[in-house]
Amino acid sequence: MPNDRILSKDALLDILSLSADATAIYTSDDIVIELANDAMLKFWGKGREIIGMPLYDGVPELRGQPFKQMLQTVLQTGIIDAGITLAETRINGQLQTHYYEYEYRAVLDDDNKPYAILHRASNVTEREVSKQNLKIRETEIRALNEELAASNEELTAMNEELSVTNKELVASNHHITRLNAKLRDSEIHLKQMVQNVTESEQRFKTMAEGTDVVIIVSDVTGAGTYFNNAWVKASGYADNELMKRGWINLIHPDDKERVLMIYKEALANYVTWECEFRMPDIKGGYRWLLARGRPRFNTDGAFVG
Repeated sequence: MPNDRILSKDALLDILSLSADATAIYTSDDIVIELANDAMLKFWGKGREIIGMPLYDGVPELRGQPFKQMLQTVLQTGIIDAGITLAETRINGQLQTHYYEYEYRAVLDDDNKPYAILHRASNVTEREVSKQNLKIRETEIRALNEELAASNEELTAMNEELSVTNKELVASNHHITRLNAKLRDSEIHLKQMVQNVTESEQRFKTMAEGTDVVIIVSDVTGAGTYFNNAWVKASGYADNELMKRGWINLIHPDDKERVLMIYKEALANYVTWECEFRMPDIKGGYRWLLARGRPRFNTDGAFVG
């Protein structure tokens, strides 16, 4: 014979608790928690004492978040709301933020009018964070590939120019007496090409943390924004300490004012600078360094440091 037994809330809750999916049922505009299984209660960091309470009373950490309004819209329209959202709840006494994949589905009566909402959710924080990290990594790799491609094109052009210059120098050897002026110009041009090659090699080295060359990248104010591992090893300071202290403040007091004047003049005029000064080493003494810097410009020609 048919079973006409009507399940109580506790019986329904026991059945829902068997599901691994976090599930809850709400009613009324106050979004009263009629049922919530153990998985949903764990998401909220609450016990069964909140069943029968309005959502924001039972889980006050959700106040200021859009979930009550979202649930009210589903109850008013009967339209399913599903997606991925961030939610902040208090678990074990600590506020924690997680990504949840959710579905708010209206439960309809015989007249197809919504009278309750079935809420299902799953914690997808690990998946979403992994996706975000992957996007960041893809962006970094794309930027690195673009920089490498640009550097390769620049090296190819420089090699072609050097090849032409070398041919000119070979031809000039046969007419050295009457072509001294041209030879001097070619030597200047050759030095410029060598300098360009050296600068290009420096850009490659900045991408290799294993280099023994100490490298600093600064911004338009002259403040260091990047110190490579060679700096860390040579100075004994971590890179974040170097950025806080500023490399200028590490220079020997007898050299600091002279170096600062040269450096500020180069920054103001966007020109290459060079000087020698003493810097502390990890043994507590000082050693002489020959520093060279050149201005950097973006693709629009704006000075960037």
